[in-house]
Amino acid sequence: MRPAQDDRLARPFTPDATRSILMAACRDVGMDGASAVLLRHGENSVYRLVHHPVVARIARHADVPHREVAVAAWLADSDFPAVRVCDGPDQLLVIDGRVVTWWDLIAESPEKLDFEDLASVLRRLHDLAPPTTASLPVFDPMPRVLGRLTAAGANLAESDREFLAGRHSQLQAAYESLSFDLKAGPIHGDAHLGNLMRREDGVVVLIDLEAFAWGPREWDASVFAAAWSAFRTAVEDAIWAGNNAGLAYLAEKAGYTRTGHHGGEAGRWADAHEWVVASFLQHDSREHDPHLHIHNALLNRVEGPDGEWLTIDGRSLFRWRPAAAAVAERTMAEHLTHALGVLVATRPDGKAWESCRRRWT
Repeated sequence: MRPAQDDRLARPFTPDATRSILMAACRDVGMDGASAVLLRHGENSVYRLVHHPVVARIARHADVPHREVAVAAWLADSDFPAVRVCDGPDQLLVIDGRVVTWWDLIAESPEKLDFEDLASVLRRLHDLAPPTTASLPVFDPMPRVLGRLTAAGANLAESDREFLAGRHSQLQAAYESLSFDLKAGPIHGDAHLGNLMRREDGVVVLIDLEAFAWGPREWDASVFAAAWSAFRTAVEDAIWAGNNAGLAYLAEKAGYTRTGHHGGEAGRWADAHEWVVASFLQHDSREHDPHLHIHNALLNRVEGPDGEWLTIDGRSLFRWRPAAAAVAERTMAEHLTHALGVLVATRPDGKAWESCRRRWT
């Protein structure tokens, strides 16, 4: 194995350069790299070999692959579901200053992953005993920012560099001021759905081990907080869509007022579909239990055909209210299904609806 060298002395990290490195590495270990498929190019260039059930990772930084291989060995010894290094070819092969590692190809299921899968994997990971064969660095949330600002050179204006470096210092200080309830331990460091794969046998495995560190377990769970914002928006948007559809239906069907004297022949019905409504989204009940709902305050006045402001016919409101509620519920359900992939069904007792989890394939 050739010695690694400083990242700054290695060839530029481009897809063309890494493919050349891949071909040289394949020749060194006796594998065929022809027509290899580039899966990802970022911190690593990741290639799937067409003629072998193998994935090659070419690292941008020479210090990372050693930790990855050690962590993979620890997870394998712990019988933890994670990507595995290949048996056979030499690991940590250095070509042109870049370190190449070989990994078992994962035959992936088309079944979609969700946050329940991620939570299950992270809970199992955080329950593992600390490794004795792998040395984990203390977690750093922004390990390469300052180096990249320096490496940008003349491509980045000095004022922008100073601003970004200052912002980095602020965020680093904010992170260091945090207190965590959970005991520190091994963490993935970059846990999100993109770093999970579901094998064809249904087992969910963890991939991309380069950010493994010793740190606060809450960090791995922070992705759920970030995702919650989008989830919350989708739910609230669905509730608003249902509410507005129900109101529009009710205004169309029940929007009438009476003019004239209905005790005789002079009285008549008039259209009154232009309503004034104030809507308020509420997040809890009077007892402060979670309860997303919308209050609609309807002004019981509509402008009649002669310009006089009259009341809305109450009997029409009560007659069409159940149908409007059904429209609102169905519209909300369709929005939830479209945005989040959940189904809404009637509860077994028939008294209400509830969301049902569904995996999309």
